[in-house]
Amino acid sequence: AEPEPRIAGDDPLLEVMDWGAASIAGAPGAPDRLIAQARALLSRRTDHEAVAVLAEVASLALARTGRNAELSELSETISDLAHEVAADVVPALLIARASYRSRSDLVGSIALARDALSLAEEWDLHHHRPFALAIATIGEASVDGPEAASMSQAMRSYGIPVALAVADYADALVHYGRGEYAEAFTILDRLHDRSPREVSFGFYWHHDLVDIALRMEDRPRAEAVARDLEAVTASTRSPWVEAALHRAQGLLAVERTAAEQQLERSIILFSEHGYDVSAARVRLELGERLRRDRQRSSARLHIELARHALAAAGARRWVERCEREAIAVGLAPLQTASPAASLLTARELQVARWLVAGFTFKQIGTRLFLSPRTAEAHGQTVYRKLGVRGRAELAQMATRDPTLVAPEG
Repeated sequence: AEPEPRIAGDDPLLEVMDWGAASIAGAPGAPDRLIAQARALLSRRTDHEAVAVLAEVASLALARTGRNAELSELSETISDLAHEVAADVVPALLIARASYRSRSDLVGSIALARDALSLAEEWDLHHHRPFALAIATIGEASVDGPEAASMSQAMRSYGIPVALAVADYADALVHYGRGEYAEAFTILDRLHDRSPREVSFGFYWHHDLVDIALRMEDRPRAEAVARDLEAVTASTRSPWVEAALHRAQGLLAVERTAAEQQLERSIILFSEHGYDVSAARVRLELGERLRRDRQRSSARLHIELARHALAAAGARRWVERCEREAIAVGLAPLQTASPAASLLTARELQVARWLVAGFTFKQIGTRLFLSPRTAEAHGQTVYRKLGVRGRAELAQMATRDPTLVAPEG
């Protein structure tokens, strides 16, 4: 049944706020109603209040629900208006984009979040800073970036429970990616025992704790955490949480067919909703399971798909794990040495990816909230650092360096 808005009347501003909240809560049909009301609002009002609601409510809700095409359309429209009437909403737009990009492109997400963080600090928009910092912190930890530790510490400086939980999760992700399971287990197990009211995003890490507990040969703990995740799934409509539960159940399954079915279902759900990094990690785990069950041909397919997706996302530690599995099933090593990853900053790499994709400097400037001339200066820096003479040579380099190709989505 179609959800009913909590706020009566035909004021599109109020309805955008209402349908935005309903979309985040997972109400069926709510994103479509949100999009319709956002368009209605734009047709009637382009003042500061309207643009702010569209940026801070509609854009974030569309990012959370995976409506990337509509998010792109809306954010580009708002970007033009923001320069005229509401420049202070730009960080919210960048946070929305960063949130969505984190599903498939960790490098791009980090760059967007860092831009949002810089603008929030420059303009004293303190309410945006923790959200931008949280996305950047989790992103840096996911790629085991050089600033993962300093960002985690900055997150801790807020002192509130959810900020401390984000920092703990980031620290655990670094250990997890490196294969330091004892350290990751200690952090996540402690986080799991804290009050759910203090750790409102808890379900984001339950399935990782299941995997880590199994690797630590603590099956009872893994089963207990999976039961908690099952309870969360029963109380939410989030496809992400359902996919995470299938992953946990697949990892726990002893019987081969049951394990494969659960992991395959997890991959499908993650993929359908644009969570390409999560889907790739589960593909790797399915490949590992298939290899152990002596189904080398099927294992190769999943491992190959996983390592290309993870390389494109910038998750280098997970690519290293893929490579170990690839060797075990007879695949040739992936050429992972990346001049782009080692020479370019996160922002420059994002610009390079847009250049490879064919965007003009004007289009890149719109996405960065810069003039075309400044965007072109970034492009020239990319060319100089990589030793190429223009777009054509950059595109040719991208055929050998997967990090220069942005993941779809």
